[in-house]
Amino acid sequence: MLEVEPPSERPSLAVQEEICHAVKNNVLQNRRVNMQQIADTVGISTSTVNMILQNTCMMTKVCVRWVPQMFDQKMKVCRRKASNENLKLIQQNWNLFIRRIVTDDETW
Repeated sequence: MLEVEPPSERPSLAVQEEICHAVKNNVLQNRRVNMQQIADTVGISTSTVNMILQNTCMMTKVCVRWVPQMFDQKMKVCRRKASNENLKLIQQNWNLFIRRIVTDDETW
């Protein structure tokens, strides 16, 4: 019988401390920079830039800007509480809940 060894996991060479700092500094200098521009400046792939920004720097793209993700435990609890309240309202009276949803800006 042939035994197959699992492939050894190679450490990612691109995700090193210096590269992470270079990516983060690029974003902090210009929050409207895109991943291709960062990849060209630092000399790594766009997928690696994306991984560093999301996993290491905890940043996400919002309206063409990179912003930090700041969900702490308190915010998660608050969201859970609001979601549970909405669920109770849906279960009690569906029509009333639907009427309370704002789908358009009606400012004149």
